[in-house]
Amino acid sequence: MVDALKKAGEPKGTSGPQEVRPLKKRLLVVLGAAAVVLGIGFAALAFFGHRTANKYESSVEAFVTRFYRHYNARDTKYIYDTMADEILRRATPREKFGEFLNGTLADFGEVTSRSRSQWHVDFQPLGVIYKVDYKTRRKKKDTLDSFTLRKKGKDWVLQSYFMDVE
Repeated sequence: MVDALKKAGEPKGTSGPQEVRPLKKRLLVVLGAAAVVLGIGFAALAFFGHRTANKYESSVEAFVTRFYRHYNARDTKYIYDTMADEILRRATPREKFGEFLNGTLADFGEVTSRSRSQWHVDFQPLGVIYKVDYKTRRKKKDTLDSFTLRKKGKDWVLQSYFMDVE
């Protein structure tokens, strides 16, 4: 009787559990193909993202070199007036910005060298955003410095600067 009920619930033209195996195989093939396509897509994104970052690398390095040159010279007005983005200037008065930079100089000392530890490029409605971190050697204490830069014309502008003690 149980067999008769099982048969009554199956659609006509199927042979029961034997039909499930080909469906599972087809599902596995489709999922495998989707995984391959996704893998190729992610590899392509990584390749083109790396190429894009390399395109900007020299101009970003030049910006950061100029920033540290003026930073070590305690020329915070130049950094604020010519290198800072409008967004940063609207959020932070020149005096507060200068106090912050001069305070870090007093506490940690001048920058003597740096090495880039990581970077990331974003494409946002505001434009190209380049985030870069440096392990920074200073006269008194080493820091990890983080820059967020926005592409403006041919140059970059500083959107944020963050420092953490190693």
